[in-house]
Amino acid sequence: MTLTEVTRVLELLGEGIVTEQRAIDGIKARGVAFVATAANVTLLRSKNPPATVLSTILSLATPAPVAPPPPSGKDVVIHCAPAECDISINGQERGLTQGGKLLLPRQRFGRMVVQAKKDGYVGGEIIVVLNAETQPDPTFQLAPAYETKREFGKNLTAEMLKRLGMGANAKCDITGQGAASIWSEDGKLSEYNVLTAFGPPALAEFEVTDDQGSFALQCRGTELCRQKPGNRYRLNGPKKKLPPEKIQQITTNLRLLRRYHLCTVLDQILAPGTTPLANDAASQEVQFVSGDGTYVLTLGDDRLPGTIVYQSKSGLGSGLTFTYGDFVSAGPIKYPRRTAIRLPGAEKGGIQVRLQTLKEGAALKENDFPR
Repeated sequence: MTLTEVTRVLELLGEGIVTEQRAIDGIKARGVAFVATAANVTLLRSKNPPATVLSTILSLATPAPVAPPPPSGKDVVIHCAPAECDISINGQERGLTQGGKLLLPRQRFGRMVVQAKKDGYVGGEIIVVLNAETQPDPTFQLAPAYETKREFGKNLTAEMLKRLGMGANAKCDITGQGAASIWSEDGKLSEYNVLTAFGPPALAEFEVTDDQGSFALQCRGTELCRQKPGNRYRLNGPKKKLPPEKIQQITTNLRLLRRYHLCTVLDQILAPGTTPLANDAASQEVQFVSGDGTYVLTLGDDRLPGTIVYQSKSGLGSGLTFTYGDFVSAGPIKYPRRTAIRLPGAEKGGIQVRLQTLKEGAALKENDFPR
């Protein structure tokens, strides 16, 4: 009997047309052909049949399918970088990631303490609660330990020096000519022709000219500087001296250039007591940490110096920025034709030098320099 036929029998039973026993006998004789779903049972109960009749019908109907029990766990994927990492769950080792991932099938619901570790890196721990509604896939980005950072920094520095051609016996002995832009503290821009010469031992000579006159500065080391005596200049230009206010501005900025041109800065960041640190073997940033402060070097894709920012421990001078670019060969070394030095907190303050020619040899005589 179909569900419709059975409900009709119950209606006739309710109207007194058939007796309870006749209904039971008829249903037993013909059987029923439907599933005892919750909806079908509700429909049958709505006809108010006697308990004996309803139990007979339900005993003959196909039982409703039993819903599977809710899952008691689910897959968890753990991600870890840099690959590969050892993974533990609740203190039990679960294996090594492959390609930076580890699949843990059918993990039981509940609290999970996930730990990741790798030689040379600081391990990590993530606590997750796994249930039917959430899909936590723990992700680790492990930080290198200090010794690892130092090794990365050391290797990146060696690669940079190799690209620069600055081995143990390399000397910064070069001369360049071009243009210089100098900004005053109030942002006023002045343009000059410039000659720069750097030679051993720690000598530097600068010449600048414009249509008003010429000026030359000689420096021994980074501090001892003086105006070059006489008027023997290598640059073509007026032989008269520039006005005093220009000389003061030029001297201040040439001292900056003397102190922070590439070779001098390399001497500072490579000095004993300075430690190079990097977070990755392929990093473009190396921090050179000393007792006074940190030089943050950004390398270009060619592994040559790009930008260096100085951060002082005391805060004094922090933000001083040097930018180098357009490297060309000058003898055995590569040197930037563009150098810019920006003062901290000043949008335009500083000096920018753009060299059109650059060659090996400075032709500087030590006896000509201040002592």
